Amino acid sequence: MPAEEAQNRPRYTTVRVLGVFVIAMMAVTLMTGLQHRKRNQFETTHAPTAVGDRALYELNRPVIWTRAVAKMEGAALFLQSDEPVEREDVQMRKVAWWRRFHLYEASGEAGFYFVKVQKGRYLPLGPERRSAE
Repeated sequence: MPAEEAQNRPRYTTVRVLGVFVIAMMAVTLMTGLQHRKRNQFETTHAPTAVGDRALYELNRPVIWTRAVAKMEGAALFLQSDEPVEREDVQMRKVAWWRRFHLYEASGEAGFYFVKVQKGRYLPLGPERRSAE
């Protein structure tokens, strides 16, 4: 029987391990990229106060006192004054969203509502219509 020559056959183990690693890294990168694109759906913050709120109410002149500015629990709210009152944004608590702006309630003043017109300045709202005089 003739002696067989021993041959060293390459198994490519390192190439296989490296290939699996590269494929796994590409899969992780793809999943991370897809999650990053949907980040705004599961990462949101809601401030309970008026701090940093940029949804401001714009007062149109001349003021129509009989037109409702917003509704709260089905009841219409009307402007009570065209002169803004000064309050700290931290003390104003968001209670509702009406179209393009928030409705606020001052700390310790339940039942009185406000809309933000500038930083620290709010217009009071109430259920009574004010006369045009």
